[in-house]
Amino acid sequence: MKKNNSKLSKVMLHNDREALIDSDSISFAFRFTMEETSQEITRVVFHNGKELDVLETVSDIYDMTT
Repeated sequence: MKKNNSKLSKVMLHNDREALIDSDSISFAFRFTMEETSQEITRVVFHNGKELDVLETVSDIYDMTT
């Protein structure tokens, strides 16, 4: 069996669903307010350009990557 060396972290998506992300593949994150709901969320951008909106703060995301 091949061992996966990724660092998985659990996050809460903006729609209140849980997800696991590979925190080693995060490129950057920023906080913003969704216009439709006025909800403050963090957008996580990965090295491959994909994005994910989560409820964790930028500081929480930073802690996952260090």
